[in-house]
Amino acid sequence: MSDFQTKQYVTQSSQRQYTSGFKDNVRSITQDRVEQVISRETPKVQTTTVEVEQRSATKLPRMQSQQVLRTQTQGFVGGQSYISNMAAIPQIGYQGNYSVQQNCVAAQPLCMNVIVVSKEEIEAPWRLECEYLQSVIAELEKRKEVQVVEKVVEKEKVVVDNSQVQFLESQLRQLRSENDQLQLQLQSMRGEIQLRSSQTEDLAAKEREFYNLRIKFESQIQDLEGQIRRLQEENGRLRKENNDLLLKLRDYENKIAMLSSEIERLAYSIKIKDGDLEDLRFRYEQLESQGQTVIQEKVTYLSSEVEVWKQKFIKVNHDYNECQEELTMCQAELEALRKGQKKEVVVSTSKVVTRTGGTTTTSSMGQTRGSRIYEQFQS
Repeated sequence: MSDFQTKQYVTQSSQRQYTSGFKDNVRSITQDRVEQVISRETPKVQTTTVEVEQRSATKLPRMQSQQVLRTQTQGFVGGQSYISNMAAIPQIGYQGNYSVQQNCVAAQPLCMNVIVVSKEEIEAPWRLECEYLQSVIAELEKRKEVQVVEKVVEKEKVVVDNSQVQFLESQLRQLRSENDQLQLQLQSMRGEIQLRSSQTEDLAAKEREFYNLRIKFESQIQDLEGQIRRLQEENGRLRKENNDLLLKLRDYENKIAMLSSEIERLAYSIKIKDGDLEDLRFRYEQLESQGQTVIQEKVTYLSSEVEVWKQKFIKVNHDYNECQEELTMCQAELEALRKGQKKEVVVSTSKVVTRTGGTTTTSSMGQTRGSRIYEQFQS
């Protein structure tokens, strides 16, 4: 059982104790007061003529006292006993001089605790007590009227002179004033009853408000508990992910350390290679400059060789052309001799020398009277 349910159980039990105790207390007090009033008023109804004469001789009777008890309410916080004394019914007596005393008990400070009870349980005892008090008041009013009538009738029978009539009239006025006082007390009691009813309604409204607040707070507590459970689950999941990420971070840190050492080693190797590359570049530039010099010298040498060979080729080609012309003339003469007749031969030659790459082509054309010879030579 939770703390809230325990408090509610204690509150309900204390409220039941309060209701039953209050009801019994009010009923016992009311019955005692009614019995006292009846016991005091009964001798008045049964008074005889002798008593009337004695009263006339001993002057007007007076009311000895009239006590009005105010409602005293004592409440104890936490559901303890709650005692309320209703206003007592006035006690009337006809002994001694007429005097009115109104003793008011000092009202103690009212300490009330909002008790969680149902509206029906609070209103039921008040409703029953109000009905009971109203019936008692109505009965007392009827008795008062009957007593007044009986007294008047009896007094009319025994009273002869004007003094007795005046006495009866004064007594009637007194009874009427007492009746008015009772009416005022009745109105005050009704006002108190209405006040108690309004207080009961206020308590019921506060009870409903408290019940609504309790339901609201319980729903909020359930929602917050659900949120706490979800947050705890989320926290556990995040912790697990955090641990996994920490493990991965350590692995990455180890890999980064290895890669850093490898990078340093490779950077050192790169520096060495850069030095070697600079040396090779320097050697290449030296070799390139030397090679260009050698190539230039070789080109110069080969160019001079080409010129020499070109001159030699021209000379050889000239000699070859001359030999070719002589050969052509000899062939022509040989042909003429073969035919048995001697003809005059006129030889005309033309030479064309063409050089393409390393190949030289020579074209020679010869023409005689009546014949034409075309030859090509390649070397």
